Amino acid sequence: MMKFVLLASLVVCIQASTTTITTTITTSASGETTVTTSTSTDGAASAAAPSASTSKVPTAAEIALVRETAPLIKTNGEIHTRIFIDHFKYHPEIQNLMPQFANIPLVELAKNAAFKQRAFSYCAIALNFIVTNLDNPEKLSSHLQRIDKDGFYVDYIDRPRQLEETVRIMIEVFADVLGDKISTAALAAWKKSLSYAFSFMGGEIAKVSGSSALSAEELAAVRSAHALFKDNVQVAENCLIKHFVVHPPIQKLYAAFADVPISELPSNENFQAQAHVALRILNFLVENLDNDELLKSSLSVMNSPGFYVDYMDPIYQLDETTRLLLESIKEVVGSAFTAEAAAAFKKGLDHISDIMASYTKSAYNGKALDSTVKRPDCGALSASTKATIRDTWSLARRNADIAPKLFLKMFAAHPETQKMFPRWANVPVAELRSNKFFQQQVYNCLFGLTVIIKNIDTPDIIATLLKNMASTGWYVDGPSSAAQLDETTRLFHEVMAEELGSAYPAEAKAAFDALLNFVHDILVKADAETVPTAEDKQIMKDNMNILKDSNIGAKILLKMVKAHPESQKLLGNAANVPADQLATNAEFQAIGNMVGAGLNFMVNNIDDTTLMRQLINAKDAKKWFMPGVSIRMQMEETFRIALEAVGEELSERFGSFTPKTKAAFKRGFRYLNQVQDESFNF
Repeated sequence: MMKFVLLASLVVCIQASTTTITTTITTSASGETTVTTSTSTDGAASAAAPSASTSKVPTAAEIALVRETAPLIKTNGEIHTRIFIDHFKYHPEIQNLMPQFANIPLVELAKNAAFKQRAFSYCAIALNFIVTNLDNPEKLSSHLQRIDKDGFYVDYIDRPRQLEETVRIMIEVFADVLGDKISTAALAAWKKSLSYAFSFMGGEIAKVSGSSALSAEELAAVRSAHALFKDNVQVAENCLIKHFVVHPPIQKLYAAFADVPISELPSNENFQAQAHVALRILNFLVENLDNDELLKSSLSVMNSPGFYVDYMDPIYQLDETTRLLLESIKEVVGSAFTAEAAAAFKKGLDHISDIMASYTKSAYNGKALDSTVKRPDCGALSASTKATIRDTWSLARRNADIAPKLFLKMFAAHPETQKMFPRWANVPVAELRSNKFFQQQVYNCLFGLTVIIKNIDTPDIIATLLKNMASTGWYVDGPSSAAQLDETTRLFHEVMAEELGSAYPAEAKAAFDALLNFVHDILVKADAETVPTAEDKQIMKDNMNILKDSNIGAKILLKMVKAHPESQKLLGNAANVPADQLATNAEFQAIGNMVGAGLNFMVNNIDDTTLMRQLINAKDAKKWFMPGVSIRMQMEETFRIALEAVGEELSERFGSFTPKTKAAFKRGFRYLNQVQDESFNF
């Protein structure tokens, strides 16, 4: 029987993610099928890579021609199936390497949906990897060599001839299916490029480490649970659809079904193919969770800007994938997917996400993504520590004295902190306990800590909540935010010990220390990111001075009314002016000048937050904001539109809105937003 090399492309689908890993499938003389994935260190692979003569290396023009015609091949399902069918036609033994299709007549394979999906995952993405890296010989060398190993070739045909046969079949299929859509020159470029890529197969193969981020028990739990759904594509389909429902922009990353209604996706052929690809790669990942070297090598080459949206850091996008995948598995498998298996799965997927995130540089639209952002480290919180926190807090949250006592201790030790709360800044301390605004504030804080503890197993959720809530208004002038948070922790421990007594032992104090340190690290970082620097402030002032005669306020309001027509009701005498006449309406222009002057005032007085708070606190919020939507959300949207308007105006004048200027305005507007959020009185 003939043994023949096939390039099998394994595709990772994590938020539209794909990776290419080459695998060798062989059939022994007895008919036994073996699927083998081998790996080597990059260094060893590069050293062993055969040197190609200059004539065998595709030129820049040839690579450009290949990439120009690649979309014709990538989206053509007939090509995917024909490459395999023609291999089976010329070498019938190869069909036996796919037991699921081994007995299906060739004339029926082209119509077989499962086969077409398999052909897509094996063929199209393999070509995508090669095309993407034709000008990156190091990647070609380090990854294509991983499919090459002694015993993968027939004895009576040498390796170059076997590889030439694969190239011959592929070029023949391209020409036959595409016809006059692909030129002779393009076919020649493809032949040269594929031959060049295959020339890197060879060299010594390094032994895999066998290391894993999971323990033997965790690996067993993962694989036992995985066996329950490894062939159930419903898991992948559910996960993808959940992504699109929760994060609609992610569906736009899949051009083949970007605009297909959610309800129609399950019956969409392209969606089904992508789901099959996703499930196959999940299977591959699970099978190699004890092969860390292979995981790192494979995942390092799969990250493409087209796999990520631009509004989340990579690690959070990948963690969201993990969350939705675990949900989908639970829905399909039910109670058989135990808490222990879910925890082990999450640990393995978190490790995979860490690897992928470290290689992610940009989003689909070219926007830079920060690959240095790490998942919040809650590792110090062991299972026993979390249990201690939960048990202790179940007592503390029922104690109505803890929250007010903490605030009163803070005011006694640091009287200036009471001034941070305008509604009761001047209320005598002795009267605070009976003040309704004081009660509302302190019990809101108590509830906030309850939410954090409730989500203690999902630190990414805690981090997101804290970043959204973080405010410069939480700190007085002088000491650093870290020092003030540490002082809050000290007083918290005092109050807990006084109120709970023996129910707050050293073990409980240490547990809450670990939790609060985790919280404080996030808040300190958020504070550093929010507060504009001296340079930021100067950039804002200089640019606002440039725009002072442009009526930037009117431009902001026009964009606001266009995005949110109901906001025109707040424009006084211009409230009923037809929207298409606002730009030339004198009343509207006057209101725009007032808004621009207000924005300019805030920018020029950004260091005097006390003055701004006093002025804003005297305003009636009902005249400035629409009902039914939180003030914070409306202000965030206002500053988003203001940033957009400022950017457009500066771009029109100077040809660009530089990243440095944009970052300065973004930090400054976020800071001003928080000042206002804390100041409006209802």
